[in-house]
Amino acid sequence: MPKLISKNPLAKIIAEGNSDPDMLNLLLQKQLPFTETDYLETFVFVIRKKEYKNKAIENIRNISDGTKNNYIENNNLNINVAYYILLESLSLSKNETLIKIIQNTHLPIDFLKKIAEKGNTEILEGLSENQIKLIAFPEIIDLMEKNTNINNFTRGKLDEIRKFYLTNEKAEEIEVDGLTDEIFSIAATKTQEEDEIESEEPEIENDNDPKTENEEEDEVLLIEEVEEKVMARFQEINNMTVAERVKTALLGTQADRAMLI
Repeated sequence: MPKLISKNPLAKIIAEGNSDPDMLNLLLQKQLPFTETDYLETFVFVIRKKEYKNKAIENIRNISDGTKNNYIENNNLNINVAYYILLESLSLSKNETLIKIIQNTHLPIDFLKKIAEKGNTEILEGLSENQIKLIAFPEIIDLMEKNTNINNFTRGKLDEIRKFYLTNEKAEEIEVDGLTDEIFSIAATKTQEEDEIESEEPEIENDNDPKTENEEEDEVLLIEEVEEKVMARFQEINNMTVAERVKTALLGTQADRAMLI
């Protein structure tokens, strides 16, 4: 079942492709008890049907920019609908919507790549403000530089990012003193969760029961395993460049972020 913002059961039926022609005709005539968001989501799914495509596109274009902007800011949006809004906004130079897409950190990185490739001069300037994403994903910079709409101001900002952040030099070393108890605790919790998932019959702990010798040995082994993992990851992070650390901060684990902080 497609993920939708809409809670309307009719919208879900249409999105799943289970609607009959009568329902689709009522949809395209906007004769269903739908909100603008319901219509937006269902029209995008109806585009797949050749006989309804043109009317669906026309209806989407007539939906207000406010509805589309609100949709793109919602973290529970449908990615297919969001991508359609992206393509429409690029073709019609709707920069306000494109800026909201850039600002939504929950959207896939491919959205920013498409903006870098097809965006106009103003939106490329806006994209250049998102330095964190550009450092973490320098392929976005590559696409921006190939875009004929880029101006000298934006190109200069990209040159600065390359000069100061996209080098092969290792970032400043993190002192081992930075490995706090909190980091080991986060890593230990993660390791315990992984062990519980692998175990078919997890045991229910009772704090009143004395620990057996084997249980105490297991705890010691777990602590040693966690310390090994943390130190190994710490060395990896210390060997990273600035760009690699930024990407790790965005995509890494909670323990990774705690080390970087």
